[in-house]
Amino acid sequence: MMPLIILTNLFLLISRILAQSDQSVCNQELLDRSFVTLCGPSLCEPLLEINQDGTRPQEWPKSKDEVVHIVSSRKGDRFKVHTYKALDTTEFYYEESHVNGSIFVDTQTRYQKILGFGSTLTDSSCRNIDHLPNDTRERLINDYFSTESGIGLNLVKVPIGSSKYSYTNYVLDQPDDNHIELSPYDIDHRIPLITDAIKAAGKFKNRFKILASSATAPPEHKDNNRLVHGGCLSKDKFENYASYLTGFLTAYKAQGLNIWALLVSESPVSVGQDKNINDSLDYNSMSMKPSEAAI
Repeated sequence: MMPLIILTNLFLLISRILAQSDQSVCNQELLDRSFVTLCGPSLCEPLLEINQDGTRPQEWPKSKDEVVHIVSSRKGDRFKVHTYKALDTTEFYYEESHVNGSIFVDTQTRYQKILGFGSTLTDSSCRNIDHLPNDTRERLINDYFSTESGIGLNLVKVPIGSSKYSYTNYVLDQPDDNHIELSPYDIDHRIPLITDAIKAAGKFKNRFKILASSATAPPEHKDNNRLVHGGCLSKDKFENYASYLTGFLTAYKAQGLNIWALLVSESPVSVGQDKNINDSLDYNSMSMKPSEAAI
C-alpha cells in the first residue's frame, strides 16, 4: 500500500497574519462562509491550552476507551475539544448537520500507513513568514511544527524552481551537469525556515521529512521550449532532467538537509495535451505520463 501524505498550503493564512501583525489581540475576521483568526506579536492565544511550563495539561486520549474529537468549524469553533467513550452511541456534529451512530475501529485490519501531515513552503509563504515580527514568526513556526505547543506537522514540500505561488517563473541555474545553484528563496528563506521547523519538532525531529517537487524541466529540455503552458519533456532530455533533479538533492544536502522523496513533475496528468488548458497555464508546468516519470 502507498503511504498517505497530507499537505496544505500556508500562503493564504500567513497573508492574513501578516496583514494584522501589528495588532495586540487575537480576533476573528469573517469571510463569506467561514472565518480566520488574526494574531498579533504581543498576544496570540495557543492552538491548544498549555501549562505555564509549555507542556500540555493532558495527553489525548487519556484512556484506551476514549475518543477525542477536536473541531474547528465555520460556526466559530477553534480547536474545540469533545471527548467520547469508545463504542458509545453519540452525536457527531459536522457543519450544519449531525448524524447519530456508533463508530467501531477494527485495529486488526490495516490499510495505508499515515506517515504524517504537513505543508508546502512556497516562495510566497516563505516571504510572508519572514516579513512577520520575530516573535510572531517564532510563534507561527511553533504552532505548526512543535509537538509540545503546536500541532506537530512533520512533512514539508519544497518546490524545485518556481511554482504557481511564486512571484515570477524560473528554474534553477545549472552551470554544469553536476552543479545546481539554489535560488535566493531557498538560501535566504526556505532553508532557514526548515531548520527552525526541525528545531521546533524537538525530540521528534527524526520524523521530519522533506518532499521536493518540480513543476517543470528547464525550457531547453522541453518540446515547447518554455517554462509555462505545459509542454512535454523532450525524448532525448531525460538524462539531462535527471541531472537537474539530482543536482537539487545534492545542493540541499550540502546545506545539511536530506530530501526524503521527490516528485519529478507537479500535477503532470492535469496539464495534459489540451491546448486550451495549456494556454491558460501561465506558471511553471509540464505534462508527463506515469510511464515516463517511472523511467
